[in-house]
Amino acid sequence: MCTMENEKQATGPSEEHKEKSEKVEEKTKEPVRDYPEEVKEDIKSQIDEIEKRFQRQIEEQYEVIKKELSVINSAATKIEGMEDRFQALVEKELGEIKKEISVMAASKQKIENELSDRWNIVVKLRSQTYEKLMKEYKKVEEQFILRPSEKIDETIDNEPEEEQ
Repeated sequence: MCTMENEKQATGPSEEHKEKSEKVEEKTKEPVRDYPEEVKEDIKSQIDEIEKRFQRQIEEQYEVIKKELSVINSAATKIEGMEDRFQALVEKELGEIKKEISVMAASKQKIENELSDRWNIVVKLRSQTYEKLMKEYKKVEEQFILRPSEKIDETIDNEPEEEQ
């Protein structure tokens, strides 16, 4: 008897299922007897066994699903943490970029102001320098190019030519 039980344990639930299925088939092939109590009990035991197997399968599937949901939940938590860190990093970088842009804008404005001031100075100097150069040129012209005696002659000479 111990060896039979050991064989049953070694064969596992699939072998037991086959054996019971075979028994059920044999009993269904037998002519219907008038043993309603035995048939009821046999059907009830088969139904109970089916319900137990079904319940075991449901419990196994429940555990598998529970483990998978746990893994998914932990992965989702990790992803949320990564998302939060990424968002903080993006905001930090954005703040630094805004600071750099404001510094660049201030530098640009300062340079534009300095260039504008310098340009105004250059324009003023150029106009003043041009005027001074022209005055100096006239002085030099009067002093070196046209001597006072020649200038007088020229004016005298120029007048008659115009009359002609």
